[in-house]
Amino acid sequence: MPSLRKSLFAAVLVSATALSPLAASAETILGALSKAYQNNSQLNSARAGVRVTDESVAIAKSGWRPTITGSADIDFSISHFDARTNLGSNRGISLTTGNFGVQIDQTLFDGFQTRNNVAAAESRVRASVESLRNTEENI
Repeated sequence: MPSLRKSLFAAVLVSATALSPLAASAETILGALSKAYQNNSQLNSARAGVRVTDESVAIAKSGWRPTITGSADIDFSISHFDARTNLGSNRGISLTTGNFGVQIDQTLFDGFQTRNNVAAAESRVRASVESLRNTEENI
């Protein structure tokens, strides 16, 4: 009889474990696809490539923006001379000079180079997005 009790106890324990609510944590198909989409290294790499390519549009548009350049300089000098003949003492003169400058350049016409660079960058972004879609479909 002890082996029957052990078998019965083991059967009850296994069935209780199998039927417990913690063991039945099913996930929806959309949740599983979402996790797979977020954690796939190929997709993450392709998405990062799209973000990098998208930055080229901002770089291309910088051709329309002005450039600002600044500079500054300061000089300090002391001159000593013998003024005994006039006043009977040594005199020194200190001189501090400085200058600064700001230059702003704005391109008025560059032969449509900036416009074409922006269009090319936007085309590369669209191609990168479609490449990401292709990667998604293949995985």
